[in-house]
Amino acid sequence: MPVIIDVRNADWAHEAAMIAAAARRGVVLVDGEDAARAGAVQVALDAAAHHGLLSAVPLLADWDSPLAEHPAVRAMRLDTMTPAPDAGGAVELATALGAADHTTIAIAGAAGGAGTSTLAVLIAHALWSTDTPCALAECQDLTAGVDLMLGKEMEPGWRIHDVPEVVDLTKLHKNLPEVFGSGSLLVAQGVYGSHRHTSQSLRPSTQDSAWQSIHAALAPQWTVVADCGLYSQHPWDTMAAHTRVLIVPMTVPGVTSARRICDAAATHGEPAPLVILREVPNSMTTTNLAQLILGVSPQAVLPYDPHIPAAVDTGDLAEYLCHTYPSGHPMALEVVHHINRARAAGAASLRELV
Repeated sequence: MPVIIDVRNADWAHEAAMIAAAARRGVVLVDGEDAARAGAVQVALDAAAHHGLLSAVPLLADWDSPLAEHPAVRAMRLDTMTPAPDAGGAVELATALGAADHTTIAIAGAAGGAGTSTLAVLIAHALWSTDTPCALAECQDLTAGVDLMLGKEMEPGWRIHDVPEVVDLTKLHKNLPEVFGSGSLLVAQGVYGSHRHTSQSLRPSTQDSAWQSIHAALAPQWTVVADCGLYSQHPWDTMAAHTRVLIVPMTVPGVTSARRICDAAATHGEPAPLVILREVPNSMTTTNLAQLILGVSPQAVLPYDPHIPAAVDTGDLAEYLCHTYPSGHPMALEVVHHINRARAAGAASLRELV
């Protein structure tokens, strides 16, 4: 993803451009006094957001750049860095740019019991099956735990409250449990089993700090799939997700709730989340009716599979997916391909300005 540099300090701008070039990134230079150039960048960012990209485009600035408010942007202020970029802060800046380039898919449910954990596991498995390193992360409180869902609550290794403030990929590899095999890590709350923690460990500030450390260590090669549970704004903001996915049970209340969430996103100038419908046994709500209520087209439909809840109850979900869908679940693969295409299209709109 190209880096936008809207920096008025000439020395800092030069340093930032050199670091971005060394990282083999394209550089989009913005001159605050060139309204036409700023307008072109705004149009490119709008195109990136249209493709569903959020917090995906790094922006380096040393002033209150209006571009920093764009939903597609993740802004980094050089004037608040310690040390400054031209006074020994180059390493910190390079690290920050790397952390900004990770891919995060945050999944929330339009209603309670929508199936966020199931969808998160399916997408993580699809990524892993296509040789994309991924971390399945739990970003919700008051839950039984995705490790319990996978039958891994007794496995040794770190849970989120164990992650130190400073950590690298080697330590994560060594200490986090694997989900499906090598190249898939599990970041769970650890609610039950041998890793049960106290409620004090669940303070949002503790989790936010841990996620920042994890993102920095995994970037940019790994994709984070975050199970955010029932929709609320805080988990999506905490994960700074590039793609927000909303799973919607195909019932009238579930779809109506999803419509309110999508309308709220539009009110705040944000792109609508990627909507996935989930079939509900015996529900009379059809795909056409759901689309009519939603007002937007769903990206995919997750068909009902009676073997999945059975595998959850026996703690064999990972094994079931690997055996039944060795190349990934078809619906999850469709979602992954859509996200990859959207990210490529969003990046292409910016590369035209490099």
